[in-house]
Formats: sequence, C-alpha cells, structure tokens
Amino acid sequence: MAAICSGLSRPILLITFVAMNAATSPAAATDTALQNVPPRSFNATVKASEAQRSRLLEAMLSDPTDLDTAFEYATLSSRAGEVEAAISTLERLLMFAPDVARLRYELGVLYFRLGSYFVAEQYFSDALSRADLPDRLRVEALRYSANIDKETAPSVFNGSIAFGTRFQSNANGGASNPISAFLGNYLLPRDARSNADVNAYLSGQFHYSRELPSQGDRLEADLAFYGTVHAEQSQLNTGIAELTFGPDFDLGRVGLSGAGIGLYGVLGGVVLDGNWYGSTVGAGVRLHQGFTATTRGELSVEYRRQVYRNSATRLASTDRNGHRIGAQAKLSQDLTDRLTVYGIANAVHLDARKPYQSFLEIGGVLGITYRFDSPFAGQEEPWTLDVAAGTTKRVFDVRDPLFTVTTPAEKVTESFIRGSLAVPLDEKWTVEVSTGYSKLQSNYDFHSHDNIDASLGFRRVF
Repeated sequence: MAAICSGLSRPILLITFVAMNAATSPAAATDTALQNVPPRSFNATVKASEAQRSRLLEAMLSDPTDLDTAFEYATLSSRAGEVEAAISTLERLLMFAPDVARLRYELGVLYFRLGSYFVAEQYFSDALSRADLPDRLRVEALRYSANIDKETAPSVFNGSIAFGTRFQSNANGGASNPISAFLGNYLLPRDARSNADVNAYLSGQFHYSRELPSQGDRLEADLAFYGTVHAEQSQLNTGIAELTFGPDFDLGRVGLSGAGIGLYGVLGGVVLDGNWYGSTVGAGVRLHQGFTATTRGELSVEYRRQVYRNSATRLASTDRNGHRIGAQAKLSQDLTDRLTVYGIANAVHLDARKPYQSFLEIGGVLGITYRFDSPFAGQEEPWTLDVAAGTTKRVFDVRDPLFTVTTPAEKVTESFIRGSLAVPLDEKWTVEVSTGYSKLQSNYDFHSHDNIDASLGFRRVF
C-alpha cells in the first residue's frame, strides 16, 4: 500500500502545475491595449469588410478631399490588418487636414503596432502638443509614449506577483471511489482517498530582456515561481521555481518577417512539505511567427533531465528520474478586437529510470478570451474572461511491477474545463476569480479521481 500512496505524488504535482498555468493564463493580461500587436478584425466577415473597403476606395478616389470617407477606409484597413494601407491613407489625409490632432494620434498607434517606435513617438508628441486632442486620447497617447520608452530601452524588466486562496474538493488527488475493484474490492486508506482542502498561494513571473548588438536580437530571461500552504494537509505544501534564459534572434535577416527563433536553457526545482523533492535542467528551441496581422504561432522543442529524491512519504520517487523530451505548438487567432481563440497541442515522452514510470503523453487545449467594457461607469480598463478546456492521454511503457504479470500497463486520460475572470482595479492591480473541474480516468482505478476548484486572488503588475 505504501507504493500506492507514493503514486499519488503524480496527480499532486499535476494539480500544482495546472494551478500555476492558470495563474498565467490569458485572463491574467490586463493591459492588452498597449501590447505591440497588429490591429484586429471586428465582427463583420472578411468578405463583407473587403467589399466595404472597395466601395470606400472608389469613393475616395472620386473625391480625394472627402476626409470622412478616407478616415473610414483607414479604420477598416487597420481592423483588417492592412496597416500599411491605413497608414498611407491617414498620411494623405494629414496633407488636407494638418491641424487635426486625432490624425496624428491614430498614425502614432499604427506605427507603434508596426514596431516603428521612433516614428510613432514623433506623431504622439505632435498630437500631445495640440489643444484639440480629446482628453481620453491624450491619456492614451501618454501611455503609448511611456510604453515606447520601455520597448526601446536597451534593458527591460517587468513582471507580476499574484496571491490569494484556493479551494479544492480533492486537494490530494486521491481516489474518488474508496473501494478499488482493481485491488479486489480493497478499501483504500483515508490518505489515499479524496480529501478537500483550502490553500493560500503566491505566484510570480519576472521577465528581463536586453538588446544585443544585432538589431532585433535580444537576450531573454524569465523566472516563474508558485507556492502553496494548505490548511490541513501539510504534505501538499508546495514550492516550484523555474528559470529559462537565452538569446532570441530576429529572422527578418533571412527573409522571414515577423519571425524569431530563441535558444534557451532551463533550471527548475520543487519543494514538497519543506523537503527538496526534485530538480530539472534542460534546453530548448522556440520558433515564433506572426503569420498574418491577426494570427500568431509558436513551436517549441525541449529536453529536460529530471532528478527526484525519495522521502518517508514518497519512497519510490527516484524511479521517475530520467530524460524528458517534449514538443508544443501554440496558435492564436484574433476574431475581433475583443475576441481571441487559441489552441495548444503538446507531446511528451519520459524515459524514466524504471520502465513502469516511462510514458508517452499527448494532449491539447482550446480556449477563448473575451475582453469587454466594465459595467461600472468611469472604469476604462476592460474586463477579461477566459474559458479553456483540454484533455491529455498518457500511456505507460510497462505494467507496475507491484502487480501480477497479467496486469496491463497503466493508461490515463485527464480532462479539464476552466473559466477565469480578470477585473482591473487600476493600471497595476487586478482581481482574479477562477473555477474549474478536472477528471482523471485510469485503468488502475485507485488513481481515478475528479476535482472541483475555485480561487480568488489579486495580481499586481510592474
């Protein structure tokens, strides 16, 4: 039975990492308006938008002095991702109306989205110097200018810290059914069954970037950590930290506009119940590409060497020591200026010290992020709702040697659905609420379980 109980460390760590990933989900982003991303399309279909742009273009060519038509054409072009067309139209408008501050502001936004920060800053500066710039746009122009200073700095450091509380109906990942038919209708001990608990958590993400001599190349470093303290089950108290670092090269030099490739190293460690549990060291390569103005993708391949440490409650942890190779693909698509869908596919193979701990894992996640206006008057920052669902299939290489030779190797399927809401309090602080349900099914039924969780926390960005 000790071996059965020690096997519970797998779902414990899985639950912990799910929580950590949830803390960094798209719902955590609160300042999307100033990210250097292309404009997004609105609800109209692409065909309808293109037809309207064609009609506006004909009207604009017939009467080049019609500023309203030209401005509408530029707006539609921006939303459709035709940033250069929008820029050329607004710059031509500026010749007819050189004193309109709004035009200079909009041109600053478009050049910012292209990454032409020097030109963008000139337009923002001109707009801010004019008395006819609306107060709302004046505030936005100042924010863009501040962000340009960050983007053009040789070194950039930013991050966020979150803290809060989380309830889980099955905090220890114990079996949902107290009687195991797999073990001959054996009544599982209390600590091997599901137990609810509440924890306090603290997480953080820090990013450092330094410009390298070649234009567009940077040295990147990211540190993430996550820690929990449980109310009743101290054996679940967890601390995780991971550092990734390495150069990122702009592939524009080889004709791949909007693409980059990063090489990075990985260092990480895990503490359970105040004791060192395991460490990881590895390396990876990451390719990222903006396919269109509204579509972005990333592909990464990574190797890790994992080393665990046995303890009084986890007697066979070192059986999982081994080599882990994984690949992950991400794709996101902006459907409107408020709505984004994304997908993640991944595959992992662990070649463990003991074959019964070796496995192949394949999974995927689909999600949607929706940004909407605050229901409270005077609050300019949008609220963000994120909903995601995913599933993972894990197949172990051989049977667990604890059982008979006729026992099959373990097969596990885990699925989840999660929703989160980020409510900004101001430019720095955000309230985050999330809830989710996960279910793990295994042919070793004493590993099968489900879990409902809910959390409330606060995040500060800097």
